[in-house]
Amino acid sequence: MNDARDVLLGAALKLCTFKVGETVRGRKVGELFLKAAFRYATENNCENIFITAHPERQDFLICLLKDFGFEEHGGYQSDTVLIKQHPKTPPPENGIEPVEYLRTFFPHYRSDSAVSKFLVPIRPSYHKILFPDCQRQRELFPSGGQTGHVGNAIKLAYLCHAQINSIQPGSILLFYRTKDAMAVTSLGVVEQFQASDNGAQIAGLVSRRTVYSIEEIEDLSKKTTKVILFRLVAHLPKFVSYDRLKNDGVITGPIQSICKVSDVAFAKVLFAARQ
Repeated sequence: MNDARDVLLGAALKLCTFKVGETVRGRKVGELFLKAAFRYATENNCENIFITAHPERQDFLICLLKDFGFEEHGGYQSDTVLIKQHPKTPPPENGIEPVEYLRTFFPHYRSDSAVSKFLVPIRPSYHKILFPDCQRQRELFPSGGQTGHVGNAIKLAYLCHAQINSIQPGSILLFYRTKDAMAVTSLGVVEQFQASDNGAQIAGLVSRRTVYSIEEIEDLSKKTTKVILFRLVAHLPKFVSYDRLKNDGVITGPIQSICKVSDVAFAKVLFAARQ
């Protein structure tokens, strides 16, 4: 595997070709490739993912990989070997902060009682752009029906005027698609939360992460806007309907704004999604 002949224990996935042309950089194609790799590794019980990259010619790639939990493990000939742990079961938290835990052990995330959970309503039009692969998650590389490049990404953004201020990095977001589906569809983990009424600042924070145009951001920023930067973890295997949420006591009425849910309610949502 590397010049020191270190051996990985368990099944491993090697990324043999990972090249994004300079003319399409910024379109989140790299994150789309990683989505596919993580999904394949999960479905095939791979415990490690590894790749080799040239430290000078592919420095952009190495920075991307490190942002998603790959670490350097020696070299192979003239290349750097990078490995990402991909354990089958969630490792103990051992004091690791929730955001770092997700980065290191994705798709596992911390959901213990120290982590807050929230229901987040999202309109169908924005849901389609932000989560274009939500109903095509079994495909390796989803195609068609996508608007723009933000849907390729794992790192996304959500903007709103909700009154809530208690969202912290590491908080779990359960996205509830309003109007048509009326169901919880997807789960993410917060990286950063900030309130701002400065359109330029907001645009800088959400660069290439959001479904909103510059004009919409300027309009939103006329009032204090909550900026939630998050990483998409997964789409639920089964959507959890409004009726199920109400019958299980997760909610008591319409979901009109971001609302906090208890650990028990969160567990009920995950249980319903697996049935």
